[in-house]
Amino acid sequence: MTPFTPLRRLPAWPERLAEHLRRNADAPFGWGVNDCCRFAAGAVAAITGSEVLPLTWANRAEAVQALRQLGGLVQAVDSVLPRLPSPALAWRGDVVLVQTSGPQGGRHRWLAVVDGERWWAPSPEGLVHGPLSQAVLAWEVGHA
Repeated sequence: MTPFTPLRRLPAWPERLAEHLRRNADAPFGWGVNDCCRFAAGAVAAITGSEVLPLTWANRAEAVQALRQLGGLVQAVDSVLPRLPSPALAWRGDVVLVQTSGPQGGRHRWLAVVDGERWWAPSPEGLVHGPLSQAVLAWEVGHA
């Protein structure tokens, strides 16, 4: 795991996070523009003022390739944010990995941002949310 610089939340982080959620409420999912990684990184930037995603991609194949070079999605997030022992310990503004099963039994995983007892993530129709109980991993964003 790569050492990371601890992040600190800015004084007006609640308003900045709320603005990030408002700004993306109706924005459709788009690879490299408003995918789960970009959305979560945008929330981290809003809360802390720090950019944590220096990579770019324009489509799914490029995103998969970029994340594979970092060891996968979880390893990529582990390299920039400290992992929490349990998703139940996530605070508002933290990043979580949500996992659900699809209709044909496939597993779907994506990054989301915590706001209270639910998570938010981009979808083709804009932001969607679900219960925090669907989170399987969590990373802290500037708890110090």
